Amino acid sequence: MIAFVIAKVQAWIASTRETYGVDPVVFLIISTVNAPFFYYAAWRLVKAAAKRDTRRLPLWATLFLAAVVVPYVYVLFWGRNLPWYVYAAMGLLVAQGVWTLVKRLRRRGAPNDEPPAGGSP
Repeated sequence: MIAFVIAKVQAWIASTRETYGVDPVVFLIISTVNAPFFYYAAWRLVKAAAKRDTRRLPLWATLFLAAVVVPYVYVLFWGRNLPWYVYAAMGLLVAQGVWTLVKRLRRRGAPNDEPPAGGSP
């Protein structure tokens, strides 16, 4: 019974590797190595949200988003023959990240054009 399951899993891995050009074992390794960063960013994100720390919240949200996306970047760059919705999901994640960055930069405002205090008259 166990040999049958192992054979099926190996056949699935080989099929995925051939069809999409992505090795599920590499994907799992990337996900496993990335897990501590994911959980730490999630913990800090919840902590910042609970304290209403608006200064740190975007940072931890961005790191959390990056931790979620890292394994899928492997699929995006090395995968082929992927369904259209994979590309759409990655595009939406990137667009959300860019939108957040633009919003954060606009919130900080333009630099002040006034000369520094104590400058020449």
